[in-house]
Amino acid sequence: MKSTDPAGVDRVFMCPSPGIWVPYLLVACFSLWLRQGFPVYAIGPASFDDALFVRAARHLADGQWLGPYDNLTLAKGMFYSLFINVSSMLGVGLKMGEHLVYLAVALFAAVVVGQRARSRPLAVALFTALALNPVLWHPELARVIREGLYLSLSFATLLLFYALQAPIAGLRLSRMRALATSTAAGLTLGAFWMTREEGIWIVPALVVITGLGLLGQLQQSAEVQGRFVRFPITDVRSLLRLLLPAAGAVMVAGAVVTVVKFCNFAEYGVFASTEFHEKGFKRAYGALARIQQDAPRRYVVFPADARARAYVASPAALELKPFLDGDNGNMWRKIGCSQLGVTECPEILSGWFMWAFRDAVSLAGHYRAAPEAAAFYERLADEVNASCDAGRIPCGASRSTLAPIFRWGYVEPTLDAAWLLTKQMFGLGDGSIGVSASSGTQQQLTQVKNMVGRVSLPVEERYEITGWVSVSGDVPTLSVQSAAGAAQSSSLTLGPAPDVEVAHPGRTARRFRLQTECPVPACRVQVFVAGRDVVGIAQLGPVIDSEAVKVYVEGMADAYTARPERIIQQQQKVASSIAAAYRVIWPWLSAMALIGVLWAAVAWWRRPRVDFLLALALACLAGVGVRILMLAYLEATSIPSVNVLYASPASPMVICFTVIGLYLGLTRMRVYRKK
Repeated sequence: MKSTDPAGVDRVFMCPSPGIWVPYLLVACFSLWLRQGFPVYAIGPASFDDALFVRAARHLADGQWLGPYDNLTLAKGMFYSLFINVSSMLGVGLKMGEHLVYLAVALFAAVVVGQRARSRPLAVALFTALALNPVLWHPELARVIREGLYLSLSFATLLLFYALQAPIAGLRLSRMRALATSTAAGLTLGAFWMTREEGIWIVPALVVITGLGLLGQLQQSAEVQGRFVRFPITDVRSLLRLLLPAAGAVMVAGAVVTVVKFCNFAEYGVFASTEFHEKGFKRAYGALARIQQDAPRRYVVFPADARARAYVASPAALELKPFLDGDNGNMWRKIGCSQLGVTECPEILSGWFMWAFRDAVSLAGHYRAAPEAAAFYERLADEVNASCDAGRIPCGASRSTLAPIFRWGYVEPTLDAAWLLTKQMFGLGDGSIGVSASSGTQQQLTQVKNMVGRVSLPVEERYEITGWVSVSGDVPTLSVQSAAGAAQSSSLTLGPAPDVEVAHPGRTARRFRLQTECPVPACRVQVFVAGRDVVGIAQLGPVIDSEAVKVYVEGMADAYTARPERIIQQQQKVASSIAAAYRVIWPWLSAMALIGVLWAAVAWWRRPRVDFLLALALACLAGVGVRILMLAYLEATSIPSVNVLYASPASPMVICFTVIGLYLGLTRMRVYRKK
């Protein structure tokens, strides 16, 4: 079915025949089949990430909001834990739930872009490219980690703000449809804001799409004079009507965040979405960061000399001394230095200091209740800032932010990191595909499985002992017991040993492979033959050398990882081939797409009528660019950020930009040839 309304709108996507959805359905089924090959990579002990989200989800399921209060309860946004809980209730599993949301967003993108371009092939191509995004199969995104949902929310937020501009899809939206779209955009933006704490990065992309949308709507009633456009600016009502949908979406998002703050206030006594957004914590962190350092170093926000000044200036800071300078601080120093790969590392690095800081406040006894923690942070900030302002200790400008202090020495490493991130983003990953083995205690893994569904097989702590046995009578039986004499789980495989029988004529010989979960040094092997012999197995060579029985250990292997199911291996193999193709082809396609976007921009400059496909491409490029700069600056100043996990939220925007850019280039080429 294809009809055109009075405004010239192609209705092919509005009233489609059932056959239109067949390619989408086939691609979606294939994408879901691939997704099944990547079960959850569970890290049971990850109390600051994976385990924290599962813990909060479990409390939500039990009707206890986010659970008992401690220094981690309000550390991170609650929406991902809510999503874990909902996917568990629906029985779809966490990763399948994430993927269904992602495919729904991809379909929405395809329909909206297809409407504007009036091109089914473009819509199907965009959906296919998004559905097979290889970033989704990276080992880090197999974790119980927010980015698996966050990348969908990021892209959906941009698309819904795009849809708010009526000319974008070539539609004159009814009031009800405009209200529904604005509400959906606001709810999505609110969920996005409550998933991670650095949501500000999406704002430039939203400004680009809203600004160009406003410009396009104004141009509909503008008078074009050469290359200049005269806008009717006297109709204030029209201007307000153009801005209301986006303003309404922002208000709805604010309402979502406010509801979460009210819930936290009712449960814990603080009106905050997370404590990293809470004013007192940001003031305290900023106060410590402003204290002058004798020799400023990258990645260090609060070194020993600054700590010494803080302890003198603030009794509250002095309370933290045993925990920042003691074992807790040393633990965080080792963690940060190890992850950053720094050999000479006497300080807690800035990417980990915020957690060491919170731990120290907790160990000092100020996390018994949320208002007490908030009051301590305010007191610490007031004391340090007062000493700074009075000149009792040397300090920089007043600060109330977690952002690193800018220094000119950061420019070069930021640019280097930006280049690495650009290659990684436009290559859609680093080539890693698969799922790591889950880790943790049986109880921890059971708790994760109960909330998220299937997890990858953990590393099995099994040991393998190989060797041969030679006897003058019946073939013996071997098993394992602990040093205390308790029987241990084991499996025995016997096979022929003709070489041993040649060396020991007249005797029966067998090669054996004995597998056990008991660590080799702590176990003993039982040999049953015409009686019972028990010998140690923590050594190679002969362990029994009697006339009746000879047992020789030839090798002992360490732990091994259980192999995944065959179907999972096949799914991962197919996904790996697709990822390799993307990694080779996509940077070149993106380069050609950039040429197409620039060509379309030049055409717009010559004839100033906004092309809204160009507007979406530019908004996607803005989102990718800001994400690159933000992560590059963090890499240069605070924490390793050149990785697929942190870059992943921009991956759908990279794909959308490339597909639209190629289409714009081909369109301009056809126009050029006609001339």
